[in-house]
Amino acid sequence: MKRISAVLLLATLFASMAWALPSYIGYSGAPGRQTCANSCHGSSNGTVVLSGFPELYSPGTPYTITIARNGGNTIRNFNGSCRQGTGSTNAGMLGGGQGTSTYSTNGESNGIHLSSSGQSSATFTWTAPPVGTGPVRLYIGAYQGSSANGQTTALVVLSEEGGPAVPELAWESLAITADDDGDGLPEGGETISFSVTLRNTGSMRLNNVSATLESASPFVQLLQPESAWADIPAGQTRTSDTDFSLVVDPTIDQDQVVPLSLTVVADEGQVVVQHELVVIYSPPLPPDLGARDAVLLSDGDGDGFLEPGELGTISLSLENYGSQALSGLQVTLVDYSPWLEVVDGSAACADLAPHAVAPLSTPFIVRISESAPPIHDEVLVMAVQCEQGEGNPMLSFPLGNREVAWSDDLEGGAIGWNHEAAEGWGDQWQLLETGSGSPTHAWRCGSAEGNYENHLDARLMTPPIRLLPWSRLEIQHSMAAETSTAYPDSAYDGGVVDISTNGGASWEQLLPMGAYSHSARWLTGAGNPTTHPFPGGTPCYSGSIGWEKVTFDLSAYGDSIDAIIRFRFGTDDGGVYEGWTLDDVQVYGLHVDEVAVAPPLLPGGLELEAASPNPFNPVTTVAWNQAVAGRAKVELFNVAGRRVRLLLDEGRAAGRHELRLDGSALPSGVYLLRVEAAGMWRSQKVTLVK
Repeated sequence: MKRISAVLLLATLFASMAWALPSYIGYSGAPGRQTCANSCHGSSNGTVVLSGFPELYSPGTPYTITIARNGGNTIRNFNGSCRQGTGSTNAGMLGGGQGTSTYSTNGESNGIHLSSSGQSSATFTWTAPPVGTGPVRLYIGAYQGSSANGQTTALVVLSEEGGPAVPELAWESLAITADDDGDGLPEGGETISFSVTLRNTGSMRLNNVSATLESASPFVQLLQPESAWADIPAGQTRTSDTDFSLVVDPTIDQDQVVPLSLTVVADEGQVVVQHELVVIYSPPLPPDLGARDAVLLSDGDGDGFLEPGELGTISLSLENYGSQALSGLQVTLVDYSPWLEVVDGSAACADLAPHAVAPLSTPFIVRISESAPPIHDEVLVMAVQCEQGEGNPMLSFPLGNREVAWSDDLEGGAIGWNHEAAEGWGDQWQLLETGSGSPTHAWRCGSAEGNYENHLDARLMTPPIRLLPWSRLEIQHSMAAETSTAYPDSAYDGGVVDISTNGGASWEQLLPMGAYSHSARWLTGAGNPTTHPFPGGTPCYSGSIGWEKVTFDLSAYGDSIDAIIRFRFGTDDGGVYEGWTLDDVQVYGLHVDEVAVAPPLLPGGLELEAASPNPFNPVTTVAWNQAVAGRAKVELFNVAGRRVRLLLDEGRAAGRHELRLDGSALPSGVYLLRVEAAGMWRSQKVTLVK
């Protein structure tokens, strides 16, 4: 009876404790104690499963273990312990996790169970015992359903002792965080800083991760080879806390593949991961030079103007636009123009710090051909040699004794100007004190603050201007107007320049010395006719134009007559932008004492259109209009003034002509394109980019 009473008392104790979660303490079934789940809680057909306990453990390594139901009711509770071999000595250390906590009772210290009843899954940790422990067994006793008659599960899982842990890591990415020129590319001569992102491809968390970088490449020198990471959970990535850095050999002459080796150390072990960094060879940039401050020191008749047939002396300065210092500068003026003979074109220049300006040591001496136009802008091309490479700055130099026929900087108001709208259209020209070229006033077709209106045909006219021989119109202008997205060279809104020599009774469009930037679009994006006032294909200014000076040749209209210049801005019924702004308008020509000049050319004697595309690779189209039939000659020069290709030399009818320039066999660079026809010549700069 006493024995029966003891058994009943023990059963009663288990039952009463089972209702007291989470303080209930049971037994896992490990040696020395009965399995509480099987002995106290119903049948043994439970569906509880275990994952994460290794078949081969690494001593001292932490593991995360998951217990979960595979069917049936939620887990009411479970009890677990880990023992050495088949004995009763604890192996390693169990710790609480998601939904679990540890317990300790007589005969079963360092046990693990649920921290609250009725869970579908839970996790706990097990840190493997030290080296030499040998095989271990994890005992689990779990029950589902009610505390008295639910399903029960008894598990015994074996793990053998393995070798030391090896972290499983992959080099996920390398990111350049700093380099000398800020372009994000590792280049020769640069100091590079970069971060490294690692991915933990294993199943164990890596703690206290650090690494040392090495490279066998002779082209890099490590400056900062060490860094650390935050702990890296299994399956996740982490980026180094601090950057690595190295310097690249400046003498490399081709791209180099630099092997990188990263020895990573964590509490869980050590591993080596490898990567490659491609170091880019960047040829030294050519000197970024500009010519400026051209001053005529002497001329043949001493009137301060260099004219056809005269010998002149010109002083110049060079400006270093780049970020590298330039030394040992030797300058040669290139004899490329048919009307410019270089008599003495050699000079030196002092060393130039970045963004510095210095005069040439000696002036250039040039002679202008007697057959040169009495007024034109000669392009001075220089070949510069220095220790850092070669450069070819250019500068436009005005030739001829010029007299201003009329000018207006608009600072005194709109004297003599008038503006109007075409019938059925709008006019938005106004004289503003904001957004001028210099210093405060300018004409704008648009709003003082905001955008222009739709449906404009706004016409701004100068007062009558008495033309001089060889007259030219010069303006400063800027623009923001709507262009076509699908056809970038076409415009929905834009401006043109016209001339009238009969008091405004009729008008003729002027073409700039160069080309307009766009052509008026004849269809909308939906395929409907546009609503702007210009016929489709009309050359015009449009798009985004910063302040620039443009020139129009008026010599074809003779002299001693009155001309009116009209600036016409037209818009469709679509998008709107800032508009067209004009400033510093002037007409100049040959001084009246110099009337013995060649007769004016026919209207539109020679007009050279802008090469399209430009820059180009490898083909661009060159087009020109010649007013009379005759010989046409098209040549291409390099910036040193040497002709590299004769594109055309033959008779052509009056009208528009075009040809293709194929630069496949030419090196990348800047070239001068020269077209001669109708007794005139025009040139423009084209850029080949491969």
